[in-house]
Amino acid sequence: MNYARLDEELRSFLKVLSKPTPEGNLYVVDTMNHRVQKFTRDGKFLLQWGKGGTGPGEFNMPWGIAVDDDGEVYVADWRNDYRREYPDAAEWVYQRGDSVEAELSTLDIPALLLWATRDPLSPAPVGRHLASLLPQARLIELDDDNHMFARDRAAEIAPLIQAHLEVEERPR
Repeated sequence: MNYARLDEELRSFLKVLSKPTPEGNLYVVDTMNHRVQKFTRDGKFLLQWGKGGTGPGEFNMPWGIAVDDDGEVYVADWRNDYRREYPDAAEWVYQRGDSVEAELSTLDIPALLLWATRDPLSPAPVGRHLASLLPQARLIELDDDNHMFARDRAAEIAPLIQAHLEVEERPR
């Protein structure tokens, strides 16, 4: 199986792959459908678990996955993790609103997206998905785990923004 090609195809649906298990199986985080799926090395579907929610076995925008040497699966779920850390946050933070994905493709203007690779509030797969929806998006991922990286790394970020603003038109 061509894992690189499969990874590229699945990421187009905002899915994140684990590294292959010793048996060659892959676990896939399906962020927008709030679930995890398991496939054989040949791409045959084996099983899935999870649904939208905050209870046991439920996810709310899972964004990362790892499998340890014993086969234990660990799923990063940003909204539920955030809820545990900030229990008094406004309820709307945890709710998924109406999708505007179709409208995003009509924004045919240069867009600069700056994303922290390990942002606990807005995971990198969200940035990649957004970049795939905007026709003229340029995504720059910075190795950071700080949601406020633009403020904290202003000297590094400012030239990126300035260069973006100086470009009159990007190729389509």
